[in-house]
Amino acid sequence: MSLRFVHIFFIIVSDLLCTWVGAWGIQKYLVSKDIRDLLFGAGFFTLSGVLVLYLVQFIKKSKDL
Repeated sequence: MSLRFVHIFFIIVSDLLCTWVGAWGIQKYLVSKDIRDLLFGAGFFTLSGVLVLYLVQFIKKSKDL
């Protein structure tokens, strides 16, 4: 198991966790109607998207390693 594979694995796990927390925040907003819950969920969905972009860039740059 290479360090590259471990890094990719942890990025994917982090992305899934951010998506799950974002969905939890949105679901909490639907119940409470508190704008902070909506911002919390949206922030984690944004972070999830950033992690996907980072993963693509990392795979491109580390292809030759």
